[in-house]
Amino acid sequence: MTPQPAGGETVSGIYDGLPRLLCPYVLGRKSGRLHALFYQFGGNSSSGLPVTPEGVGDWRCLAVEKLSQLGYVRMNGAPSHGSGGIPASMKSISM
Repeated sequence: MTPQPAGGETVSGIYDGLPRLLCPYVLGRKSGRLHALFYQFGGNSSSGLPVTPEGVGDWRCLAVEKLSQLGYVRMNGAPSHGSGGIPASMKSISM
């Protein structure tokens, strides 16, 4: 089962100087710093966004302190989150 974004929201923002379109999933700490797990389906990325039969996008664990200019984006449908769901490395989340 592919998880759904928190509140079904899509946000836009700047991360590492690049514009991004993101679906937020979970907020937590990684190495003591606040991070958020997003599905990025648009904008730019220094590592690029893969293109699959399901669409464009990839999972990103982003440091919240590096995000700026965040805003909600109205979409006419949820973006595809690929066929794999949340990456295996993120399936165990401690709160």
